[in-house]
Amino acid sequence: MIDQAGIMMAQGRSIAGERIQGVNDNMSKSHYHDYFELYYLEEGERFHIIQDRLYCIHPGEFLIFSPYVMHHSYGEKNVPFKRLVLYFTPEEVLWPSILTELKEEIGVYQVDIRERQEIHRLMEILLKEQNNPGLHHDEFNQGIINVLLLLILRQ
Repeated sequence: MIDQAGIMMAQGRSIAGERIQGVNDNMSKSHYHDYFELYYLEEGERFHIIQDRLYCIHPGEFLIFSPYVMHHSYGEKNVPFKRLVLYFTPEEVLWPSILTELKEEIGVYQVDIRERQEIHRLMEILLKEQNNPGLHHDEFNQGIINVLLLLILRQ
């Protein structure tokens, strides 16, 4: 499966997202990148190996990978899934304390239904803006990503 958001990041974007769905889309090797990744599972079940530790995530749960953290994902054979990924550079994070906390946290985030809906909605807004940029596009994206991170880290 082609990582369109990763291609956008390689082309110089500082925030990029993508919805991906599939079956048997398993990574055979771990990888890392020089930006953060927020991985939100909408449907299915996925396993993630992050720095040799195994995590299982279910719909409504998500992970945040810091830059240069080795990781890969896989699923059980013939189990469909749908996910949203959001990539962003450290420079997009407005506050040093938030950046520090993001770099220290690794694991599955489980939030209540109301917060999950808000987080999902903000990710959808970023995807919509990416596909149809409006006035002050960069500032809008940076504002949304920082609100999103604050919502997550307050849990």
